[in-house]
Amino acid sequence: MTKTGLGTVIEYANRSGEPQWLALTAAQWDYTIFGDDRAVPQPDHRIELAFEKIPGGRGGYNRWTLNGKSWPNTNPLFTTEKGKRYRLVMSNKSGDNHPVHLHRHTFEITKVGEKATAGVMKDTVNMTRFSMVEIDFVADNPGPTLLHCHHQDHQDEGFMGLVTYL
Repeated sequence: MTKTGLGTVIEYANRSGEPQWLALTAAQWDYTIFGDDRAVPQPDHRIELAFEKIPGGRGGYNRWTLNGKSWPNTNPLFTTEKGKRYRLVMSNKSGDNHPVHLHRHTFEITKVGEKATAGVMKDTVNMTRFSMVEIDFVADNPGPTLLHCHHQDHQDEGFMGLVTYL
């Protein structure tokens, strides 16, 4: 019988014989395995962001919203002050995955679902369908900063917003 689909073939040095096919396990990606359980500093500000899809939006295709607004009406998404720590509480209210990217800053993942973590530094976090993620960043790079989904069609249909500085 021939095995098909995704799998892993491992070849060891100085061994012979037919390769063995091992089926991949269905493992859920978990950012928190790279973090630790230390306390993170309290943010100066908490900002809640809800991501939603409106089927049949612009031109009959989907429209994406951040807190009920689509680009360019998300400009500004929120305003920051230099040196302040911000916690973005992001809720993916759709059945789609979203690699959410924050330009010009590195953020710390502080919570995935109900699981707290610290020390995982990223500029993009993949939000699975119907999930919640909390990230902290310090407003330390003044200038217009884009927050968006890295899926081009999501971005094209409104999933982006501009973060500004005072």
